[in-house]
Amino acid sequence: MKKLSILMMFMVSCALSFAQINKPGSGNCLYFDGIPGNNGVNCGGSNVLNPGAGSITCAAWVKIDNIPSGTFYPIIRKADGLFDNGYLLDIRPNGVLRFQVDTLNGPNFAVASTPGVMKTGQWQYVVGMLDRTANLLKVYVDGIEVGSTTGPGTGSITPSANCIIGHWQTSNNSNKNFFGSVDEIRVWNKALTQSEIRATMCKKLVGNEPNLVGYWRIDEGINGTCSGGSDVCDATGNGNDGTIF
Repeated sequence: MKKLSILMMFMVSCALSFAQINKPGSGNCLYFDGIPGNNGVNCGGSNVLNPGAGSITCAAWVKIDNIPSGTFYPIIRKADGLFDNGYLLDIRPNGVLRFQVDTLNGPNFAVASTPGVMKTGQWQYVVGMLDRTANLLKVYVDGIEVGSTTGPGTGSITPSANCIIGHWQTSNNSNKNFFGSVDEIRVWNKALTQSEIRATMCKKLVGNEPNLVGYWRIDEGINGTCSGGSDVCDATGNGNDGTIF
């Protein structure tokens, strides 16, 4: 039985106060129950989701049921092997938001927020960004920068692995699963500025915005509603439709 469901959401306001922000619109979201197992959304391994030698921004609305302890909650990842080449946006113990990248044959680089930025029971807009021009890694919560560090410099990020929402399998074959709700997952092949993050976070996108390479609204429902019979549709037209597993 699939331990992942799509829920109806009826949240209709978005106030940019940066103290309390509600996600916009009505629609659906993914809900992960946190039970260990092989559960997530497989969005395929298209190269369009690889930044290569360029920049990348990953973003999503999330609402966690509790703060992870002794584990982490993967939001979106695309990485080969045990993280040899790729990227990962996740939530760590003590309410830490973390974004990690690894270039091909290079070391890992990660940026983490201060503890306590992630809260339980409320919608938050989380962003992980790699800016190749400035050589910086940054994380944002609700449009506010909460962490910054030096990036990997040169080196290509070109994982052949599939892009997965809500799931990670570690070196000892244990599973890391998200626990809570995820919605409006977005990937750009550019480094969004803070003003761009704030301008887009509280609205649904069309899907044809410049540099937007992956966009999962989660509004279509499940059971093969996308072209080709997938469960979760990519609104960009790049074919990164996802299948719940």
